[in-house]
Amino acid sequence: EQFAKLPKISIDFGVMEKAADVLVVEMKCQWLDLGSWSAIAQTGLPDADENISIAVNGLSVKGRRNVLVAEDDHAIITLGVSDIVVVHAGDATLVCHRDHEQAIKDLARLRQQRFGDRLE
Repeated sequence: EQFAKLPKISIDFGVMEKAADVLVVEMKCQWLDLGSWSAIAQTGLPDADENISIAVNGLSVKGRRNVLVAEDDHAIITLGVSDIVVVHAGDATLVCHRDHEQAIKDLARLRQQRFGDRLE
């Protein structure tokens, strides 16, 4: 409950820029910022057409570079479309072109205005 009340700000702006004494330790690893669906797709294995399915029942047919995500065994099937993101979670499904995925924060605000907390 308290977490939901916190301001939505990244740790680098909200904490690190205000910290007086900071120590840094080098960590040799590959870093991936999971701030977009395309970034999350980099954690999966692409098929021959570069489609990524992070869904138990995801299938892209005659399409390329699609990202399919579901948190349950909901089936996501695409046919003849390319470069889209389909995300199914709870009672909502997002479909967008990969070129527009950075606008999802704006879309989330519009969803909140239109549907309130009913559909998250």
